Amino acid sequence: MRKVIWMSSGLMATIMISGCSSGSVDEIETHLAQLEEEYGVQYTVEEVETSVDTDLTFEEFLDVLEDQAHLMEAMNQEENWHDEDYAPPSGVAESGTATQSYTFDYEPSGHFEPGVDYDNLNKHISFAYETDEDVALADMPSFTAVSEPNSYIAGSIPNLEWQERISGASIPSSNETVDLIAEGTWLLTNEWETFEVILSMDDEWEMVFESSYLN
Repeated sequence: MRKVIWMSSGLMATIMISGCSSGSVDEIETHLAQLEEEYGVQYTVEEVETSVDTDLTFEEFLDVLEDQAHLMEAMNQEENWHDEDYAPPSGVAESGTATQSYTFDYEPSGHFEPGVDYDNLNKHISFAYETDEDVALADMPSFTAVSEPNSYIAGSIPNLEWQERISGASIPSSNETVDLIAEGTWLLTNEWETFEVILSMDDEWEMVFESSYLN
C-alpha cells in the first residue's frame, strides 16, 4: 500500500507503507481543492498508519472541513475582530511589558455551524516598552522605546495554531501609541480514521496600543 501526501500546490509524494487504500484520499483532495477555490484555504492531506477513533461518517468529515474552511476565511477578515479589554501592564513605573488583544466576533450565516466555541478566540501581540515618565502619574505618557514583539493566540478551538513568521513594534511621531504588526499562518489540524488534514491560511495582524492603557 502507499502513504500519500497531497498538497494544495498539486504536488504528491508517495512512499510504500502498510495501510488503507488511497481511494478516499482522492475524494478528500477533490473536496479540499473546491474549498481552496471558494475560501482561499491551503491544505495538506496525509494518510497515516494509526487510525483515529471517530463517530463521524466520511460525508460528515467533509462537512466539518468545509465549516472549518469557512471559519478560517472569517478569521482572516479584519472586521470580525474587535478590541478586547487590555491586560494591565507589568513592570516598573517607566518600563515593562504590555499586550494588545483582539477578540473574534463573528455571526455565522447560512448552513455554517462550526460546532465549537469559536467566540472564545483571541489574538495577542505583546511587547516591552519604556516611557519618559511614571505611567501612574501621566494621562498619556510618551513611549521612548519598544522591543521584543510577540504574537500568539488563546481560545478553545481544538487543534488551532498560529505560526508566526515576523512581528514588529514601532512608535509613530506622536509617541503616545505603539503600532504593532504580525505576519504568520493559521493552522487547523483535522483527523479522521487514517487521514490527517491540515488547513492553513496566511494572515497579517495590525494593532495599535495607546499609552493611556498603561495607567
